[in-house]
Amino acid sequence: MSSPTSEPTSQSISSKKSTDKIRHPIIHEPLFHPHTHTLILLHGRGSNAQFFSDALLKTPVGTSADPTSLRQAFPHAKFVFPTAAWSRATVWGRTLITQWFDNWSLEAPHERQELQIDGLRKTTNFLHGLIWEEARVLGDARNVVLGGLSQGGAATLVAGLLWDVDGTQRLGAVFGMCAWLPFRKLIDDVVDSRRGEDTGEADDDLFDADDDVESEKSTAASRAVVSLSEMLELGLATTTSASVNEAFDGPPVFLAHGVDDPKVKVHLGREARNCLKGIGAHVSWREYSELGHWYSSEMLGDVVEFLKDAMDSN
Repeated sequence: MSSPTSEPTSQSISSKKSTDKIRHPIIHEPLFHPHTHTLILLHGRGSNAQFFSDALLKTPVGTSADPTSLRQAFPHAKFVFPTAAWSRATVWGRTLITQWFDNWSLEAPHERQELQIDGLRKTTNFLHGLIWEEARVLGDARNVVLGGLSQGGAATLVAGLLWDVDGTQRLGAVFGMCAWLPFRKLIDDVVDSRRGEDTGEADDDLFDADDDVESEKSTAASRAVVSLSEMLELGLATTTSASVNEAFDGPPVFLAHGVDDPKVKVHLGREARNCLKGIGAHVSWREYSELGHWYSSEMLGDVVEFLKDAMDSN
């Protein structure tokens, strides 16, 4: 029988401002033993772990008359909330803010994409380190979830795509709220170029058609992930195609977006969904009318349902 832990606490290892390092996370230990899962959750640009975790964990989950919280929904889970490093936001005149990576205007997400590289590389390496730490504790990365809001969700999608393993480990799940996919056009272009290479004469064997489609999608996924890794100088290109495909294709992805989001327009979320599906990801999508750049109890209820399904399948 599970037993309650001592009074739940939040740990903040360091609060010193740094312009080049992601700060140690705020950690909410499981409400009950045993510790079975870990959720690593990223705030949006300009925010921090304290504000994000306080607001998120206090928001009722679902629309029932007897609402619960995220921690009550996952009482055996540890919640980890990192704070992004302080760095210069180019689009705002190099103002110093917390951000997972620098980027230009989301009205033109394909412009000045080079601004994203350094921050995404550091954030991805940091998140992969956290995943490995939790996987060692839990025995398997399938018990680890990555999620985030806004730019945190965007960074989460990249880190999930580039989770570099040998084919025997994979993430439990990835989710993004009001997020977009950095370098989405790069991935789409790789997939399109692969399709262009395969536009020869059709195979007469109709029984092999489905296998050919899956093989093409798998190869496109491998090339896209390797291209993204090369862009960020992460070295994933040295791994085998099989491990790339296993690492990426495994975790289910949930994307949730407010239709009235004024900051990250809903079409950016839809484009991320289509892109990920194009390389074989298992993507669930929900959009919410009359919701702006934030989450809602309804959205969190859908996140919980998605994660419980993913945890049960693992």
